[in-house]
Amino acid sequence: MLDYLSVLRAFLFAVLYGVMENRFFFENHEDPILFHHFKRYHLLMLLLFAIACFTTDILLLTMNLIMMPLVQDITWQLIEHRTLKREDWSNLGGFPLVHGIYVWYYIAGFAVLGLGLLKSITNL
Repeated sequence: MLDYLSVLRAFLFAVLYGVMENRFFFENHEDPILFHHFKRYHLLMLLLFAIACFTTDILLLTMNLIMMPLVQDITWQLIEHRTLKREDWSNLGGFPLVHGIYVWYYIAGFAVLGLGLLKSITNL
């Protein structure tokens, strides 16, 4: 039961942060400090993600750390009502879109599903 609460907490936090990034953090006021894109609030987001999804179970922690940026980015895109584009910063690696969706969304999504399945099998 505790595993499900950890995943739910991580999921809800990622949705909340996606909303916050879209509506409360404005990128015009700050110079990038890493890779000409990441700003201080991105580092804060990483720290908060690590705290929000912390667990002593390595498999669950890995699953949460993959799921949270995925959910956060999807939430941001949904609020922004943007059509995904190959040249967007969010398109890690600049890969072509598959059915209009970033390739890394598929990779991260399947990784989360696989880790979740592995976690459920090992808890039997």
